[in-house]
Formats: sequence, C-alpha cells, structure tokens
Amino acid sequence: MDVRWLSKADVEAVGLRPEECLELVRRTLEWHAQGLVEMPPKLGVHPPDGRHMHAMPAFIQPFGALGVKWLGDYPGNKRRGLPTLSAVIILSDPHSGSPLSIMEGTAVTAMRTAAMTGVSLQACAKQDVEVAVIIGTGVQARVHAIALPKTLPQLKTIVVVGRDEAAATHFCQLVEPLSEAKLLPAPSREEAVRDALVVITLTNAVTTRLLEPEWLMPGVTLVVLDNGGKETGILSYVDRVIVDDRRPFGSEEVRHRFPTGVPPIEGEIGKILIGELPGRRNEQERILILNLGVAAADIAVAAEVYRRASESGVGTTMSL
Repeated sequence: MDVRWLSKADVEAVGLRPEECLELVRRTLEWHAQGLVEMPPKLGVHPPDGRHMHAMPAFIQPFGALGVKWLGDYPGNKRRGLPTLSAVIILSDPHSGSPLSIMEGTAVTAMRTAAMTGVSLQACAKQDVEVAVIIGTGVQARVHAIALPKTLPQLKTIVVVGRDEAAATHFCQLVEPLSEAKLLPAPSREEAVRDALVVITLTNAVTTRLLEPEWLMPGVTLVVLDNGGKETGILSYVDRVIVDDRRPFGSEEVRHRFPTGVPPIEGEIGKILIGELPGRRNEQERILILNLGVAAADIAVAAEVYRRASESGVGTTMSL
C-alpha cells in the first residue's frame, strides 16, 4: 500500500494561493451548514507538559475528502527551540479507507486559519474597510497579513502590534514584500485598535487580556484567535458573537476558558454564507468572531494539497 509523504516544504511547494484557500474554506462551511459534512467535536488529551493534543477527524461528502489532523499545542516548546504547535494530517480514501497521504500539518493549519478569518470577515465585516489591525507577529500573523488583502477588497493598510514597537517594525519589514497591503508598526495596542474597523488577535498570550471595551468603535469586527475567554471586558460589550462551529462551546474544556461564562452565540459563519443568518445587521453593531477551528477546513485544504502533489509528483511515495 503506497502512501504519499508530504513535508512542510512539499505542502508549500504545491503553490495553493490564499484566494484558493478562501474558496475551499467557504465551500466547506457552506456544506457544513447544509449537513453535508460529518465532523465530530475535537477529541483531546492533556499531557502534563502541553496545553492539549487534539484529534480532529472529518468527512466532506461533496468533496470526497476524508481525514484526521493530530494537533499538539505545547506553549513551553519555545524554551526547547521548538514550535508551539505541531500537526500531522492523514488523508484516507473514502471508498476503501486506505491511507492516501501523511503530511506535515502546521502549514495547512496556517493557511486554513487565515482563510477562515477571511471568510468570516467577508461575511461580517464592512466591505469598505481600508485599515485592519493585527495583534501578533508570529506565523499566523504572517499568513493573515498575506491573506487579508485578498479578503477585503478596499484594504490598503495593515497596522501591526507586537510585544513592542521594535518587534512590530521588524515584522513589517519582513512581511510587507509578501503582502498587497502597506504594513505599519503601531506604538501601542490602544492607539491601533481605537481607529480600527477590523481587529485580529493572533498571539501566544492565551491568558492576557488584550482588548478593552472603550477602545472599540461602532461597526468594528473583532476576530479573537488566541483565546476569546480571556477578553472578559468585551464579551458582554459586543452586540453579537459569531463562531465557526458552536458545538465545542458546550464542552467542559472550552467552557473552562471563559471565567465569566461563555457568551451567547448567535450563530455560525456557515449559516450566514447560505443566507440563514444575517452577516451584519447594521453599520454600528460590534461583532466578535470566535473561531476555534474546524477539522473539515483542514481536511479540505489538505485534500487539495494532496491532489496537486499527486498530479505534479511532489512528495515521497512510501510503502506501509
């Protein structure tokens, strides 16, 4: 039985563009909202040195894609010189169950996460936004800075907030040549957020509050990806909370992240995409998007990576 092994370099070599990831994720969320995706909630275990290890399976019927992502989140890895997140994705043939591919999963996770943010903003944000704010300067910040101009047609500038202004400046110098937007470092979070209609938090600060309600202007769309539960000041202040999948918010693991309680969730992005829920009801409401990540989006992107790799001969064929 032959299996195609795809390293991180192989995954990146197939050249899947941000706009193509956006379309894959959009279609997957629509299918999920229509009941065409089988995707149980994440199954997690909690080794003592890590935050969690999650198994994330999904079967996307219209796409004929079947697989599972095994994701580890180890905050202490920075001290070891290792990435905080690690992931492996296994794809299987939906007709026989035979394994098709084993691939490095962090590159897929980065692409999928940025695309999920993009689709969420297309559904909920004002489409004439010219300036967006990214809080964070890591891998996810990088892929978001590249993907956001593909998402918001009028976007011209991305303001970046780092640990300090020097970190933000360094990030802007490195990433601006890869983005279609102008990247500008911000001297402080407050100064950046007060004038923004789109704000995305992408940090490792999963317990540090980054946003204050008095900073949020009317009409803002917030995407909190580092842990919505820590943002206790804004959870009761925003007008609506939208998520990618509402089921995990009923689990003990996720409820534990919200010391003030899980906020009322109005609905899912997929329901907006298929017209069952309004995206933005008016120009003034403040919308908070809390995407925990859905396995189906990972599997959709991974399946397209595998298809292209197979056609072009990228990767290594191995026998099990």
